[in-house]
Formats: sequence, C-alpha cells, structure tokens
Amino acid sequence: MSLSVQSSPLNRRIISSGIKGYNHDAILTYVFYDTKFTKFLEALSLSTSNDDAIGEFKNDYDVISVLYTNECCGIFGIKHPKDIANKCIDTLFSKLHNIIMHECLEILKTKKSCIGLYSDSDSTDVVHRNIFPLLFSYDLFFFTHICIRGFIKNNQTGLNEEDVTMLITAINEFM
Repeated sequence: MSLSVQSSPLNRRIISSGIKGYNHDAILTYVFYDTKFTKFLEALSLSTSNDDAIGEFKNDYDVISVLYTNECCGIFGIKHPKDIANKCIDTLFSKLHNIIMHECLEILKTKKSCIGLYSDSDSTDVVHRNIFPLLFSYDLFFFTHICIRGFIKNNQTGLNEEDVTMLITAINEFM
C-alpha cells in the first residue's frame, strides 16, 4: 500500500528568520489521529473542528506515520526522515539548549527511551545533544513544536511556562 499526504499551504517551507531552517508556522495534525493522545489533548483544550474527517483514519498507523513523517520533513525542509536527527541538532540545539530546553532534557534523560544514548561519564552538553532529537520523536514532536512556536512568538527571549509544563507532562506521560 502506498500512502501520500499533501502539504497544506501552512506546511510549506515558511522558514523563520529567527531560527533559520525551522518552519515554526506549520500546524501539526498527526496527534489528532492517534487516540493515545486524546485525553492529553482534551486536558489542553485542543480539539479539531472536523472529527468526522479524522474518524476515518483514527488509529490508522500507516496514515499517521506518513502524516508525522511528512509534517516533520516539512518543518525542517528535508526530503528524507533519516535526516531529521541531524537537522534538528544543526538547526535548533545551540539556539534552544541552554535557553529553554534544559529542564525538559534533564527530565527526558531519566526515561527508558534514553538508555544507551549516553554514558555516565558524558558531559551534560553531550548528554543533551544525544537526547535532543527525542524531542522530535513521534510522542513529543507536537508538544516540542508548541514550545518552539512560543519561543519565537516571544521574540526568542524565553518560553511560556505553560508550554514548558505541557512538554514536561508529555515527556512523563509518553516516554
């Protein structure tokens, strides 16, 4: 079976002048198709206006996977998902690491999903660099993207504390 998802005008390569190579204007939709996120999204008062359209593909993981991949590639302006980890490090790590993501990365490094990504002798910078791409994993990308959008809307001076709390809750819930 071959699946294809077309980019909407909002998901085309609108690149931020503040973070070159990251389309902060893109709207991510893949989480609305996976019921594991439903209660979490409801708690955040996030919903779609067209549940009937989503219902047809709800929990269709072939479709959701293509949607996530296309949305991720579109945000970074890349063609192949294998380039996502390097691209997010190159584009975002130095810009966001110490400013807004330190607390999130400290929590993330305690999760099972980080086993084998670093050793106890690694510096904090190395550990954070190794686990940073997990913020763009299927389970966290939607929430990380909200944080980055807020950071850019705040003229790159800081994050909305509610966005950080949401991302930390997602890390604890899904990782």
